[in-house]
Amino acid sequence: MHEVARDYLAGRPEYDIRDLRTIARAQVEAEQMAQLSDGHIVCDTDLTVIQVWWEESFGPLPQELNVALGDRSERAYLLLKPDLPWTEDPLREHPHDRERLYERYEQLLAAGPFPYAVVEGQGEARWESLLAGVRAIYPELLED
Repeated sequence: MHEVARDYLAGRPEYDIRDLRTIARAQVEAEQMAQLSDGHIVCDTDLTVIQVWWEESFGPLPQELNVALGDRSERAYLLLKPDLPWTEDPLREHPHDRERLYERYEQLLAAGPFPYAVVEGQGEARWESLLAGVRAIYPELLED
């Protein structure tokens, strides 16, 4: 599935609270549409990212976003540790705050209702970490 926020913000130098609200609604709609095909989707971003983004940029979440977070379909997360070098991207923020943000995501996932696994390392080690995470969450998907 395309990254909704990236598509929306492409070519925009700035965003505001209305844009983030629009992105959140579009993310929910895109996930719902994608799940209609076979029930499974893979997303780079979901409302958890929008939650952290909102809190970092604008403060407490609006009720609409809290409701949407509570209404999410079943899912699992692969949380990527920021142990790779920063790659410049016009839509990426906070190059010097990656570890703190990573810890915030891990806190949210640990407190949340969905399983997650951390992916870390470089090269082949990162790939093996990813596979181990998928096996831990969905043992029936990957055979040794």
